[in-house]
This record gives sequence, structure tokens and C-alpha cells, in this order.
Amino acid sequence: MIVSDNISLILIVTGGITMLAALQYVAPAAFLKATLGRDVEGPVGRFYAQGWGAAVGVIGLALVLAGLSPDGNEALVLMGLIGKAAFVALVLASGGAFLRGHAFSVVLDVICVTLYGLYLTQTL
Repeated sequence: MIVSDNISLILIVTGGITMLAALQYVAPAAFLKATLGRDVEGPVGRFYAQGWGAAVGVIGLALVLAGLSPDGNEALVLMGLIGKAAFVALVLASGGAFLRGHAFSVVLDVICVTLYGLYLTQTL
């Protein structure tokens, strides 16, 4: 019950951290260089970098909103769980090619998936 008792704080904090990905929409080259040490290559790379930043930023916003309005937030929590689990699976399936740059995100997202899963099993 400790997770469900603190779900608002958990969602606001983890959603706020997730929202930082929106910086990649605003400044994709600078964000990728600062966080992963990688360059955005060409207009296609910039397009996908910005798209990813926008999509993940919106998921973060949804998690914050779910934390601010905890009644009936299960669908938003499930959306966050699925998105984060898919990202972790993608990084791990890369065979380590992307793990070095994404280690913090993977650890954070595994924690989020665990907490969100516990919350959903306690409330559904």
C-alpha cells in the first residue's frame, strides 16, 4: 500500500523528470550532445529526435497531471508504464549499443515500471 499511498508524489516527480525529454524537441542537437554525446545527423535525424522529445515530454506531462488528479488516473499510469517498458526493452534489445548513454534512463524507467505496476495491481 505504500506505493498507492504516495502515488501522487511518485507521478509528479517521475513525470517531471520524464518531461525533461521535451528539451530535445526544443534543442535536439544540444540535448543529444549533452546527454548522450551524439550528434544529430541531417534533417531526418533532427525530425525523429524532435518527434521523440515531443512524444516523451507529453507522456511526462500526462504523468504529472495524473499525479495532480489521482482519481481515475489508471489509464495515464498504464500509458506511462507501457511507454517506459517499451523504451527499456528497446535499449536492452540493442545488445548494449545504446545502454551506455541511456543507463540512467533505463534504471529510472525500470523503477517507474515497477512502481506503476505495483500501483495498478493495488488499485485495479
